[in-house]
Amino acid sequence: MVNSKLKNVNVSIDELVENIEIYENVALYGFGEFGQLIHCLFERSNALNKIKVVVDRSAENGEYITDSVLVQSPEVLAAFKGATVIVASMSFADEIKQYLTQELSVSASKIIFVRMNELSAVDGAHSDKWREGAQEEIYFWEKSLATRHRRATLCELRVQKDAAFNSDIVALLANSDKSTINVLDVGSGPVTALGYCSDKYNIQLNLVDPLANEYKHLYAKYQFYPPVVPEACRGEDVIEHFGERQFDVAYSCNALDHSEEPLKILHNMCHLLIGGGLLYVDVHENVAVEAGYAGLHQWNFTVEKGQVVLWNDTHRHLLAVELQTYGQLSLLQYDQNINSIKFCLTKST
Repeated sequence: MVNSKLKNVNVSIDELVENIEIYENVALYGFGEFGQLIHCLFERSNALNKIKVVVDRSAENGEYITDSVLVQSPEVLAAFKGATVIVASMSFADEIKQYLTQELSVSASKIIFVRMNELSAVDGAHSDKWREGAQEEIYFWEKSLATRHRRATLCELRVQKDAAFNSDIVALLANSDKSTINVLDVGSGPVTALGYCSDKYNIQLNLVDPLANEYKHLYAKYQFYPPVVPEACRGEDVIEHFGERQFDVAYSCNALDHSEEPLKILHNMCHLLIGGGLLYVDVHENVAVEAGYAGLHQWNFTVEKGQVVLWNDTHRHLLAVELQTYGQLSLLQYDQNINSIKFCLTKST
């Protein structure tokens, strides 16, 4: 039985889960990351017995087992007449539908395509391209929370209340005589990468992320509650958000190149620092180039002659020059083997 409103349509991940009880005879088509997510969602809903077969084109030359799941060639669908085929692919929908209906004789009325959830809690102050990329970001975190091995890693590395605070930052604060350190994490994601505890300082974390309200949905959905959660705010708006508040550390990890105005965010972060406060940024090199300037990826960081450069096809900023009114920018790490760039600035007093 298939709910009439779901016949021959695209449904979101949440719509699929909300209607999961109607399925009795499911063939899951596609077992890449998206297929594995859907499989895990059936398992989390105590409905794994509804999936009778998992197929993928990668098994055309022979079935295989991955993560304890038997993956078979789509040709076996001939033995599952009447099954509802849930397609776990976000690309090539027309081609897949043609393959299933014309080559495998699957009824079009039995095919359901699953798509990412729409954004529901983000304001309109973003470009369409950014919103598309933000949707993919939410999907990334949904995979991380839904699949066992990803969640286990996430919990081990980021959620423990006694997780050590970033040791590089502690070392850079060596001359501070303060007992409490107020830290701003810009673009934190649903769970910070900073850690929470230090033998030397009482750490007061403040997290902001433009997708914070979307993350609230994921927290509830997956019963995942980090020690500190972000407030909803773009990095471009942190001055308005925090007003006269100031911080000892302003930090960002793999987030600035996802933003629309990263240079403005860097200025904002420096503005919010106390005199002697630390700006610390950790990014990957040339992410927008690798991503083909798709979605959130519209800016690149690189290093040229020892200088950190922020650039894209139309703009180029030498950050030591752009931020010189706040202090001297220092390159901490440039490792091309892992595409890692880390830099910092201590604000002039």
